[in-house]
Amino acid sequence: MIILGIIMTYVFGICESSVNQQAIQDSLAYPLLIIPPVVLIAPIVEETFFRGILFKYMTKIPLPKVVSVILAFAVSSFLFGFIHIIGEIFAGNFGEFVQILPYMGLGLILALVYYITDNIIVPIIMHIIQNSFSIIMSYLLLLLPELPEDTANTCELMVRAFVSLFS
Repeated sequence: MIILGIIMTYVFGICESSVNQQAIQDSLAYPLLIIPPVVLIAPIVEETFFRGILFKYMTKIPLPKVVSVILAFAVSSFLFGFIHIIGEIFAGNFGEFVQILPYMGLGLILALVYYITDNIIVPIIMHIIQNSFSIIMSYLLLLLPELPEDTANTCELMVRAFVSLFS
């Protein structure tokens, strides 16, 4: 998801947070209320539904195996991404639909892990780790001083800071 975010920033010039991410950042003032649902409950519910039920069911559709598996990857990843940007759609921000890409990417990765391992616990743990990382990064961003008004410079600053942490 992080790599897709960096690609979206540099290739497409997109740096805004989705409504989903913004809601998480706004909720950080109440960590005891936000951490359990975001870090534990959401990954368990989402992985159980999108991988454990939907993906598994779609791979059993009476079509050639390769078709049903590709369909399962596509549909489960798209719907996973869509639920994370549904706030944008309901708010009428259809131009923000591109925000679906990082979530779809994460959905594809989690579906691939589920497909390879045939164990729902593995993508649940990965999802918990990803959401934990997102919360930690959001807290760290709160510690930064006021960033410049220019979104492009802010995006570049955030991407460079992140890349320098892991290089």
